[in-house]
Amino acid sequence: MEELNAIDGDPGLRAVVLGGLKAGRELIRAGAFKLYAIEVTLIEALKFLAKRYEHAAIGALASVLISALASHLGIPM
Repeated sequence: MEELNAIDGDPGLRAVVLGGLKAGRELIRAGAFKLYAIEVTLIEALKFLAKRYEHAAIGALASVLISALASHLGIPM
C-alpha cells in the first residue's frame, strides 16, 4: 500500500507534502501567522505539486492556489 501512495517511489515524500499542506491550512485557520511560515509550509508544498504534476489537473490547481495566496497575502512571486 505504501508504494501505491508514494511520490516517485518514496512514501516519506508524500507525508512531507501532505504535512506542508496541512500545516499551512492550520496557520491560515488560526488567522495569525508569520508570512515565512506560510511560505515554507503551504507555498513550498504547492510549488512541489505544481512542478511535479505540471501536465495534470493537480499541477494546474496548485499553480492557481499559489497565485491566489500570493496575491491575497501580498507575497511576491
